[in-house]
Amino acid sequence: MKPMILFTSLTLSSLASGGSVHTHGEGKLSIAVDGKTIYLELEAPGQDIFGFESQDKAKKSKDLIMQKMNLMRKPESLFVFPKTSNCKIKATSLKAFNKDYAAVDGKAKDHHDHDHEEKKHQHKHGDHAEFLGSFKAECQGPVSNINLTVKLGKNFPALKKIKVQVLSEKAQSSTTGKGTEFSVKL
Repeated sequence: MKPMILFTSLTLSSLASGGSVHTHGEGKLSIAVDGKTIYLELEAPGQDIFGFESQDKAKKSKDLIMQKMNLMRKPESLFVFPKTSNCKIKATSLKAFNKDYAAVDGKAKDHHDHDHEEKKHQHKHGDHAEFLGSFKAECQGPVSNINLTVKLGKNFPALKKIKVQVLSEKAQSSTTGKGTEFSVKL
């Protein structure tokens, strides 16, 4: 079975079961390797990315949210591949506070405002916002057995621990990354 299908299955089963456990300081990074394409999905509490989770605070802090989203729009500084793999990475989807953020001239732009969904989310889950970022890397060089360096801690210091799952055509592994930077074998 192709890694992308497995990756999608894991993501969908996580959503169907009510999503991930919301633990401050902990994120989840899912990585799927499909040939020379690498898919990454980062999920973390809003508190760890933005410094707050409240929908009310989010409405008052749009500049800070956009600043953090713009950091995510430059994933090459957050997820560093070896030069030999010659990978180009881009953000494909960024979501927080029940809104989607899309790239416009390389900057994040809030382009969907779903107040009705926001109210439903608050009623169902309280005031715990999640961040979800999806990224895609296209590589020209070898990608098997390379080390991906994850550098989230410098820009997101509240994110102390990241549970990592890696799926490829040949293997499946999991690990936990800690600190400002750590490596993951693909």
